[in-house]
Parts: sequence; structure tokens; C-alpha cells
Amino acid sequence: MKHRWLIPLYILGAIGVLFYTYKLYQVDPAAGTESFVRCPVEWSTGLKCPGCGSQRAVHQLMHGNVSKAFEWNAILVASIPYLLLALYPSKPKWLSAIYNKAKPVWIILGIIILFTVIRNFKFYPFY
Repeated sequence: MKHRWLIPLYILGAIGVLFYTYKLYQVDPAAGTESFVRCPVEWSTGLKCPGCGSQRAVHQLMHGNVSKAFEWNAILVASIPYLLLALYPSKPKWLSAIYNKAKPVWIILGIIILFTVIRNFKFYPFY
């Protein structure tokens, strides 16, 4: 790809739009306002999906409150370094192996499934 340097610019632009929207609409998703979409899985089944709480977690991250964001959706916060490394344009061989092989994908899928099961038990401490 000839213009790999454009990818970080697109990401910075998306982050800028998020912060602009955040400043424009001063709503708190934890307050139960209707401006945030309710999870259809939780609404229809009563079970929390791996993405439940993501909007609230992003809202808390935008306020710089990492611990509260972790309470809303731990897997989202924990995956941020992995996602940021994925954006690195010229990866070393060991890092390329993490993103281009099937085994890490299966491990990540297993972690997501395990997280989903655990967060639906009564003893789960968050949310």
C-alpha cells in the first residue's frame, strides 16, 4: 500500500470527531438517557453480550476514567493496546505472527467467549 501514513491520519480524524461529538452532546450514558442505543441481546434475552457497556466504557475513557471504563466493559479496555498495535504499519516478524496467524484469533475468540460467560454470572463484580 502506497499511502500507509494515511491510516493514522484517518484514526486521528475519527478520534477528533468523537471528541467533537462528546463536547457537542454532553450526555452521560450511565444516567440512562435515551440518546444511547440499548443492547438488543440484553434487551431480548437478559444476558450481557461481550459488547454490553461499550458505549459507557468509551464515555468513561473520554473522561480519562480508566477504572470506571474497565467496570463497564473490561474486554474493551483490555483490547485497546492490541488494537493500537494492529495499526502499526511496519510490524516486526513476531508481531506480524500475532495478527496474521489463525491460532491467536482462536485464542482471542476463546477469551471473548469466556468473558461473556463469566460476566453473566451473579458473582461477576462489575456492571
